[in-house]
Amino acid sequence: MNREQIKLLFSQVNSWQTGDRRAPHKPLLMLYALGKAGRKESREIKFDQEFDKRFTQLLKEFGTSKSTSNSHHPFWYLRNDDIWELSGIENLRMRKGKEEPLKTSMLYNEVFGGFPEAIYNEIVADHYLLVELAEGILRKNFPPSIYGDILDAMGLDLSRNLIERKRRDPAFREKIMRAYEYQ
Repeated sequence: MNREQIKLLFSQVNSWQTGDRRAPHKPLLMLYALGKAGRKESREIKFDQEFDKRFTQLLKEFGTSKSTSNSHHPFWYLRNDDIWELSGIENLRMRKGKEEPLKTSMLYNEVFGGFPEAIYNEIVADHYLLVELAEGILRKNFPPSIYGDILDAMGLDLSRNLIERKRRDPAFREKIMRAYEYQ
């Protein structure tokens, strides 16, 4: 899978929306997983008490008051967007009349989620792709005033300056100013 295909998949992720309000669940989970990829951590995220606590806190900080109890929703539903895969879901108890598992069932089974290996490997190998994906998610789902807070919370570094720039001679400015007689 190439970078353009991955960018297209990410741009097509469906999030719940009513009016101009969007649910932050999937975007936050994608950013969380991008943060792990940026740090070259395991692509798999275990849905356990520790994750639930951390993700619920992210939902409180960057979501709506109603979004905090549903930390399992993006973990489960993101797989419908072809950028997420799950393992350990064979024995999950499902909610009556719904095609989603009980949160408690996900917590007490060995459920793991993450980007498919081909997507994860491309993101890890191409920092610019990671930057573009994260910027796209932020622009589509959050106000610019909280971008920095979200990036900090996810441990995401979106600096594009990966190659050390040649340092300018500190006396250069003074030489130019003198040459033009401070005009």
